[in-house]
Amino acid sequence: MSIISTVARWTTVLALFAATVVLPGTAVGQDKVKYVGAHHVALECGLSLFFDDLSNRLRLVSEDTEAVVTPGLDVAMLDCEIVNLQSRVMLKRGEVQIPESFVEMLKKRLEEKRAQRRKKEEAAQAQGKKLRRVVLDPGHGGRFPGACANGLQEKDINLSVSLKVKDMLEEQGVEVLMTRERDVHLSEDHKTDLELRCDFTNSKKADIFVSIHANGCTNPAATGFEVYVVRPHRELNDRVEKAAREAPVTGEELGGRAKRATEIDKIVWRALLMAYFEQSKCLAEKISGKLDTAIADNNRGVLESNFRVIRNSRCPAVLVEMGFMSHRATAAKLKTDAYRRKIARGIAEGILAFKKKYDATCGFTKPDNEDGDK
Repeated sequence: MSIISTVARWTTVLALFAATVVLPGTAVGQDKVKYVGAHHVALECGLSLFFDDLSNRLRLVSEDTEAVVTPGLDVAMLDCEIVNLQSRVMLKRGEVQIPESFVEMLKKRLEEKRAQRRKKEEAAQAQGKKLRRVVLDPGHGGRFPGACANGLQEKDINLSVSLKVKDMLEEQGVEVLMTRERDVHLSEDHKTDLELRCDFTNSKKADIFVSIHANGCTNPAATGFEVYVVRPHRELNDRVEKAAREAPVTGEELGGRAKRATEIDKIVWRALLMAYFEQSKCLAEKISGKLDTAIADNNRGVLESNFRVIRNSRCPAVLVEMGFMSHRATAAKLKTDAYRRKIARGIAEGILAFKKKYDATCGFTKPDNEDGDK
């Protein structure tokens, strides 16, 4: 699954509020069909909004369900199923208006899917917490090519390797979601493009996030691969505030409005973010070690940086720089499918080694008694 361009910072993730009355913002079209504004649907149902200004489609996304509507059309998609609507989707005063009948269908589907997920989570909890969902982020894309050197564009290599990692992980039964699966940018604005990758990861409640990149340098002799984790204390207070605001740990929703973040929420999120840092280091070390075995290149180690995509993803998160395109010999190898497959194998095996430790410790909540792969 991938996410694409947005026209505004239109992403809001809130908990489900089971509304049984007409939603605020309901309007009536000329054909007497009742409509509901997309923002109100997102607030009431705990959905994230993504608008693709190229295809004119609005996506309403949750961990369990995805709906796609298009202004001017009288059909919609609900979890890849075509739904005929009572009337056309409208665009009124800058906001997408959705027929109320489809909103009710969407709410019913969400309730069903969330009930199914709760059962699965209860069953999984009885067996111990396992790593189940990985988000892969092929860096750059579309209008943002990334590094360019020796006839290569970074965005193409990132996507090629990421798709190979996806296939390898899925062969081992791991669920993999991708921020993009083709050559697209997620927003015309670079900062928003990066934030959308984090928003997607957080809305899907990923267990880990891995952003895949290739490096470039003005020094053509620079070579090697490296894996980054976030600097743990850099902007920590801002990250805690953001997490507590967007994902309250203990609160309930009142009238569809998120309660004010409490000090308890902030304390819990501070502890979680620091725990994620330690887990990110473990993930980075696993990937670095497996890459060291998979490819003959200089291992530059596990480093710390403040890259936005790993800073704002609320789970263990790493950024892999798989080699310097500006190094002529490395670039020649990166042009081959065989070498890209070796890199993908190293990354995938690193993730699987981390999964082994994650599963053995029930998500790092129990002592590690395994004697296996370090």
